[in-house]
Amino acid sequence: MRAFVTSRRVWLLAASIALLAVFGADFATGSEVSVSLLYLVPVAAAGWFVGRRAAMVLSAGATASWVAAYLLVRHFLFDPRLLFWNATVEAGVYLTVALTLSALRLEMDKQRATSLELREAYEQLDQELQAVGKIQRRMLPAAPPRPAGWRFAVHYSPSRRAGGDYYDFFPLDQGRIGFLIADASGHGTPAAVMMAMMRALVHTDPAALDAPERALCSANARFAPIILAGQFVTACYVVFERARVDYALAGHVPPLVARAKTGEVEEFVNRSGPPLGLFDKASFAREGARLEPGDTVLLYTDGLTEAMDGSRRFLGVDRVKQVLAEHCLEPEDQLCERLLEELRFHVGRGGLSDDLTLIVARAVPYAGS
Repeated sequence: MRAFVTSRRVWLLAASIALLAVFGADFATGSEVSVSLLYLVPVAAAGWFVGRRAAMVLSAGATASWVAAYLLVRHFLFDPRLLFWNATVEAGVYLTVALTLSALRLEMDKQRATSLELREAYEQLDQELQAVGKIQRRMLPAAPPRPAGWRFAVHYSPSRRAGGDYYDFFPLDQGRIGFLIADASGHGTPAAVMMAMMRALVHTDPAALDAPERALCSANARFAPIILAGQFVTACYVVFERARVDYALAGHVPPLVARAKTGEVEEFVNRSGPPLGLFDKASFAREGARLEPGDTVLLYTDGLTEAMDGSRRFLGVDRVKQVLAEHCLEPEDQLCERLLEELRFHVGRGGLSDDLTLIVARAVPYAGS
């Protein structure tokens, strides 16, 4: 602040000196050379760098200097009426320039201050979103499980600082493992909050996790009364056991399975119930599928198939199936990377417009089988 005041004083001094210099030139040249326009220099400097009051004072000073020079050189066309009107015009020009420049500078300073406030607010909001994103990531499993008979690879990437995708796994009895993948409506912090609520509710009823349909029914019954109207979560809950998967869907895209022996890719039967949160009471159907060693199951959110290229075309399920068929014999982590490479190639420089979660599950022989 002190530096700003000092700068204004320096500019005021410079403008005053310039005014005296112009007056000297005006007096020295007499009627031979008109330098009245040069009085605009100190006036403009005061209006732009100092302020409105200083500009008005310099305008009055410039007018007085012009009149003084006119009188001192005894202009050969001296006429009191002509002097009055000329002085009035000069004063009007100086004041117009002074007020216009000072108003323009004031408006620019206001815009600069507003921009600074917006930037500070954005930085603060961005820091808060980063904190939300970090908290959300800590809620996700640190690493996928490695139960007997299965190998998993997981990829999660939000489209913003915080995302609306969620996945979790639950160790069950008899060596089984439960996997939940979910996708909240919307993006950013509101979706991340819904996912945090979802995680808390699922973990409060561990008895329901043994059966996919019960897990979704329990989550919906607890979730629906507490979320806002219009919000919902799609979900798929799968129980992996030896040579078999059981699953239930709540408005979620069905998993895909790539058969190791034939290379064929199938979509799981889609008997979906409604997304979680839309209705207080909802039922969900259990489906199942048998698997052979080497078969690969893909669970994913629609950020994969609905990723758009520059022409706003979806990647689509068919292209995902093609990648699975071509690389189904590769290790599960490499297969996951193949899908991501195809996704990046499709979207190009556009980047992700939605959160993305992939879970690649590979059935492997039991030790000693």
